[in-house]
Amino acid sequence: MEVEITNGQNIIQLLFDEFASCLVIETALTVNWPDCAGSVGQYYALSNFSSDKRNSLTSRLNQVLIDGEEEEVYNSIKEFLELFSNGIYNVNIYTMKLDTYNFMYEGQVEYSENVAMNERFSGAFYPYSYDKLNIFFTTPNHAINNDRVEYYKQIIQNGLRPKTITYELYSPINADYTACYLLDGHHKTKAYIELGLDIPTVNIVKTERVEGQTQAILNASAPILKDFEFEHFLINNYENLENVDFINDSFLTSKLDEILSKKSQIGIGIPQLFIKLDRSKDDKSLNWLIERLKILSENQTMGNGLILHYYGFSKSLNCNCWTYDKIENVEDFNNWINKILPNNGYNA
Repeated sequence: MEVEITNGQNIIQLLFDEFASCLVIETALTVNWPDCAGSVGQYYALSNFSSDKRNSLTSRLNQVLIDGEEEEVYNSIKEFLELFSNGIYNVNIYTMKLDTYNFMYEGQVEYSENVAMNERFSGAFYPYSYDKLNIFFTTPNHAINNDRVEYYKQIIQNGLRPKTITYELYSPINADYTACYLLDGHHKTKAYIELGLDIPTVNIVKTERVEGQTQAILNASAPILKDFEFEHFLINNYENLENVDFINDSFLTSKLDEILSKKSQIGIGIPQLFIKLDRSKDDKSLNWLIERLKILSENQTMGNGLILHYYGFSKSLNCNCWTYDKIENVEDFNNWINKILPNNGYNA
């Protein structure tokens, strides 16, 4: 069933920039992004969004999902979609086969005591499975009520097949999908898994040409991410950073300043942003850029591991590409500035 929403309430949104996705139900609920470590790892984080609030949004649906006929389910979902943002949605009822799906939730990677606290991501999956379909829980483990799971196990054993709801977004720009999020039915899902039974679900897919959503994702996800998680997220989202309006976003500028002042590696997205602003010839942008360069020139790790990237000739690769300098002192920093922003004229 295809549904077009033209007067959506924007309570439920799925933001995506083809690097990360963020599920929002009034406030950020879940965010997922790659580990960018040359592996097949993924990170994700959850908020402690009120289960009562979420349940209030799906309470009218719940009985229909438990015992409603297919037509009743489709009609109820169509009404439920009024809570979403405007756009085209495809709704299908099908069965998730346990042997072809993975269910992703908190605590699936256990860290040893040797791993520093600022390296323990809230949710990490390694290796991230690509040979199965992955469904992300959007409720923390502590919010799963065992009595409720037992209730669903009982009615399933009595012959009913209550349905869950999954939600994902498809962007036709690069034919890319977000993670698939379990929007409703965590207790049902746990019950089916414990019983070893396949899971009937209502799958909602929004088709949208996603562009320019990185700033919204960064702002929405910041409250549910640890500082080091947010820094990892921002630094590695290099393909989209230059399209973020930092100049008019004081919050994101403050988070960027923390990175510039203390991180030993700032990736290539931030230099790309600097290059774009330097070429803009806009006084406000240039003044903002100079302030950021001043902060970076006082980076705590200068002379102790600071690496800054620039686009130029790499002797080791014998070609022009993104390469880097080790910054031992202010002279090295000024040399880097001259490579990346040759017409800027700034010197520390």
